[in-house]
Amino acid sequence: MTKYDTKFKIKVVEFYLNNPVSIRETARKFNIKSNTNLLQWIEIYKSEGPLGLKVNRSHKIYSREFKLSVVNYYKTHETSIRLTALEFKLNQSQVQNWIYQFNHFGAEALLPKRHGRPSMKKKYKDSPLSQDKESAYLDEISKLKAQINENQMEIDILKKHLASEYGIKIGQNDNWKHRS
Repeated sequence: MTKYDTKFKIKVVEFYLNNPVSIRETARKFNIKSNTNLLQWIEIYKSEGPLGLKVNRSHKIYSREFKLSVVNYYKTHETSIRLTALEFKLNQSQVQNWIYQFNHFGAEALLPKRHGRPSMKKKYKDSPLSQDKESAYLDEISKLKAQINENQMEIDILKKHLASEYGIKIGQNDNWKHRS
């Protein structure tokens, strides 16, 4: 939630513009802690009118190209972040963040970020196997099945040997019980 609503911003700016008071006095009168906020509101009001102060609650996703054009404008026109934000009708902190990301991490950092939980859908569709790969997999599966059967026979032989040698009774569930 924003700290100041649209009506309040318009009231404060119009008070400042219609009365011979300083920004500091206006901020004190309306209990605004930062003079910078008031300066921004005044500039927005002058450039866009009262509708420019409207609180925008949408989370707009900007393309990488748009972000790059904002950063490029800032760098080529040698202007302030505040004036760049006004030019593109953006929040000053948003422009500052894009410039920081570009300077420290490059253009790739300006790609839109995905939010929320990742999709549980498969990322890649199953591609059909070539004939050679499929036959190789089938051969390996049959070899592994044969190995499993061979191992199971060895286990059965060892169980019978243990049962006869040590008097161990083998139950239906392969629970080992000593004969008494």
